[in-house]
Amino acid sequence: MGTLLELGHVDLVVQMAHERGDWFCAQTAVRALCEAGEFDWAWTALAPFVEAGPPAALREATEVLLRWRRTEEALALIRPNESDETMRELGRICRDFAQRLVRTGRAEEVAEWLESSGEKSALPPSQATPIEGQSDIERILKLLVPPGAAAEQGINRSSGSWRGGGGVPHVLDEGGAEFHAGTNQDVRTIMASLPAAAKDGFRYDAVPFDLFDHNCGSGSEVPGLLEELRTGDVQTANRALKALWGSVWHQGTSSAAGTLAVPFLIRIATTHPHHRADVLLLIAAVARRQHFGDGTRTGLLRAAHPTETMHIEPSGYLANWSVQAAREAVAADTHLLLPLLDDPEPVVRSNTAYALAAAPAAPSAVPDALTLRLAVEDNPVVRACLVLAAGQLAFENRDPATTELMHARWQDTDRPLDVRVSAALAWLCLTTGPIPADLDAFLDEAVTDDLNTLLAPVPWLRDVDDDAGLHLCLKQMCNPADYPWLTEFRE
Repeated sequence: MGTLLELGHVDLVVQMAHERGDWFCAQTAVRALCEAGEFDWAWTALAPFVEAGPPAALREATEVLLRWRRTEEALALIRPNESDETMRELGRICRDFAQRLVRTGRAEEVAEWLESSGEKSALPPSQATPIEGQSDIERILKLLVPPGAAAEQGINRSSGSWRGGGGVPHVLDEGGAEFHAGTNQDVRTIMASLPAAAKDGFRYDAVPFDLFDHNCGSGSEVPGLLEELRTGDVQTANRALKALWGSVWHQGTSSAAGTLAVPFLIRIATTHPHHRADVLLLIAAVARRQHFGDGTRTGLLRAAHPTETMHIEPSGYLANWSVQAAREAVAADTHLLLPLLDDPEPVVRSNTAYALAAAPAAPSAVPDALTLRLAVEDNPVVRACLVLAAGQLAFENRDPATTELMHARWQDTDRPLDVRVSAALAWLCLTTGPIPADLDAFLDEAVTDDLNTLLAPVPWLRDVDDDAGLHLCLKQMCNPADYPWLTEFRE
């Protein structure tokens, strides 16, 4: 199926999906069609599955309609009704409906709708009173599954889907997320207090993995996978790494249990040869927000979730905290990662730069090392990674010295095109004004299909698109109004 899509035969994938009743084929085709702006065709591909009514198809259809700017139809598709029988199902449907309303800028409307709902058992009046300082979205999510209603309806809040892990309350229970800040239910606190000896000695028992979930279950299985990755043969290590990818960072989603693994993954990457590049890539992925293919000027180099909004993991835990703690774990161990910038394998050097770039407030040794390596680097993909890493390290504070450096690099005609174009992307992310005419002309001439293919392995660009990352990134940067859903996902 992947080959058919690569060859442009979306029609054949749609045909296969309809003939076989294969939802996975349909979903893959629909997402490819949406990326191409073919919403009418995407809707046609979805229609048979929507009519059948499975929740996954309804949610996918809602996304298509929202991107198609058919907001009312999208909301009507998932609006709760009297046929929703069970409390658990009602909670899921309400949550889907509320999240879509919030994404379309209608948080006030959904709050009013929830408070006036006829489902009094699910939304008791005592939960409808706003708490001072509480945001609309925080209030909405609290209304959806209040602690009292959960107990009354027999919902098992000890499961990961409601709490984020055994012993870790949902972030909205007991007065909100800040009630748990600084406690042993806060992964940021756990990571900050972890002794170096525990990390260096692979003391997994010093970390409460069993209290936190990854995206597929309990974090208690993570230490065993880490140890297999560290001590196993190539085949065993490969199996463990695949299991980690599929659990702690499933489909681009961070997890608290994945965050707790970061210090150990760093030491595995620096001391063990098996799959070093892939381990570094996993570290970098866990230490970043879910990107949703965001290659805009405000999204390409953004590592953290916005602090003013809450992002919830599938386990129910606060993704903001997980990503922040993972980034800080990388920052604490940059001295271990820096030597890998000189590794003989280009992909190891690339992924090291990608991992280092996630560190907040990185010590000056990091950008200095990136600059030193760039002066001697002969691989175009690695050069692009070194430049973008320096840009990302400067992104949150819009460091003026780095902004000026990127400007000078893209204008320097003696530098290779991979360096100039990467510097141009970084400069665009570090600035907010209109794209200058000379830069626009340069990019129009320099960014060819050949250069796009050459730089396709660059992780930042691969996050935007596996094959056409550079092309799509520039489209998003030059025409952000054509990609409004990226702002919705980011915020």
